[in-house]
Amino acid sequence: MQNKKKLLIFDFDGTLFDSIRYLSEAEVNAVNEMGWNPITLDFARKTIGLSLSVIYEQVSGDKSLSKLQEFTDRFNKYFFARAKEAGYFDGIEEMLASLKEKGFILTIATGKGRASLDRLDEMLGFDKYFDFNICPSESEPKPSPQMVNKLLRKYDLRPEDAVVIGDSEHDLKMAQNAGVDTVAVSYGAMSRKELAQYHPTKIVDTVQELQQTLEVL
Repeated sequence: MQNKKKLLIFDFDGTLFDSIRYLSEAEVNAVNEMGWNPITLDFARKTIGLSLSVIYEQVSGDKSLSKLQEFTDRFNKYFFARAKEAGYFDGIEEMLASLKEKGFILTIATGKGRASLDRLDEMLGFDKYFDFNICPSESEPKPSPQMVNKLLRKYDLRPEDAVVIGDSEHDLKMAQNAGVDTVAVSYGAMSRKELAQYHPTKIVDTVQELQQTLEVL
């Protein structure tokens, strides 16, 4: 039977990669090193999924982005010092292999910069599962729909042919702004209750439930 949905657009951190703790800690530490007003881990958790330029503006108040590179370097120093302790959520690789075998187009739309995503690809080798990935350096950042729209154009598909899978409000807003269905995962940055406020098409609580949901789309 042919899949009703053809294009699966995954967020990376908190959806595929179990990195929320390390990203949050890296953001808090980078802000402290920059000498700005301290932020909490909970605040940092809620910014995951945004591009570092957007996060920078929120935590510094500097719209000129004059110290963005310094902030980025400090953030990456802390994150990549711990990144090897992270990995895929249990069951993710098996799910991706199964979805690929079933003929879905698998893509990533992430708030990560290109250099960071490529560095993680070297660690994880996720390009064997994914047909394409896109970052804010190649598009407007979330919650703009531009990353989704570019993927739809690339594969000559309509919004109803795609679904976005993510763990944050930024993923859900991006998809909704593009008119695309959403599957929210509650094992990442946000709880089921928090995600429900953004009216995803469906919420799942485990990777196993996610796989079951996607395989029958």
